[in-house]
Amino acid sequence: MNQAMELDIWKGDWGLASIDLDCLRLVTYCKFAGAPILINIKNHTLKTPNGKLPVFRHYKRTLCSYEAVSSYLTSKNLSPDFGLTQKQKADVVAFTMFLKEFLYPALLYVWWVDERNRVNLTRKWFAKTLPFPLSMFYPDRYHKAAQESVEALYPHIENEQVLENEISEKAMQCITAISHRLGTQEFMFGAHPTSIDATLFAYLAPLVKAPFPNGKLKTHVVSHNNLLKYVTRISQRYFAAETQAFEAQKLQEQANDVGAQTNNFPHKRRNQILATGIAFMAMAGYAVSTGLLQVDSPVHRGPGRGLDDTDDD
Repeated sequence: MNQAMELDIWKGDWGLASIDLDCLRLVTYCKFAGAPILINIKNHTLKTPNGKLPVFRHYKRTLCSYEAVSSYLTSKNLSPDFGLTQKQKADVVAFTMFLKEFLYPALLYVWWVDERNRVNLTRKWFAKTLPFPLSMFYPDRYHKAAQESVEALYPHIENEQVLENEISEKAMQCITAISHRLGTQEFMFGAHPTSIDATLFAYLAPLVKAPFPNGKLKTHVVSHNNLLKYVTRISQRYFAAETQAFEAQKLQEQANDVGAQTNNFPHKRRNQILATGIAFMAMAGYAVSTGLLQVDSPVHRGPGRGLDDTDDD
């Protein structure tokens, strides 16, 4: 009896199969290759060989890197790159190096170094996802590792704003170049996805889908309509379940918001009326006190004397 291939990955969110770049890259490669793999969703890295995810298992083999897993799957005739020419295979290597050099550092920065994103999104997500007590110190460990990686690439830049600008500028140039290379094609080499598409999708999809407070790179990606369609196309074709589940979640949240507003309507209306009345009285009081509005005291008149009656001399 054949033993199933298994792949452990970080859980996903926002329609992503995994929020981890390496996990998303590998699971996308497996989808493109048509590999019959059982996906195991994890919310921690305990008991992993190197303290990280993804982890691939098949029989007695345990592999922990994209390169090792893709090589192993290729040996089993499971690869999206079958049919590529030698020149195209060389282009895959060149494109991959290009993305790793110019776009990957920006992704590390966006996820873990940028203060707004780290405090308001990344740290909160991992703190909520990781079991206690891992949630207390793992996010700081990931932040430190990412920061050290970025600083190692740019040791000559000490100013944080200058560093962010440098990383963002290179990433945007890379994104624009990839957009031009993709053109009107569905995938980088035509009608069928290859390994370079697995890498490109894993790098672009989080920028498009994750709600980063600092969305500078997201704005640049979605400004290229072909890249936005590219991410949407792969999401719908290869990750339909995740996409549909997230859309259903958003619809449910919208329905809950509408329900809450409906339930609060009588109180909201009452509060609006009270606020309007109080504001009117305050304005009237101010007008009287400043002389803008004068109120005459009523004149006492005797019986039978109307407003038009006058006194005789």
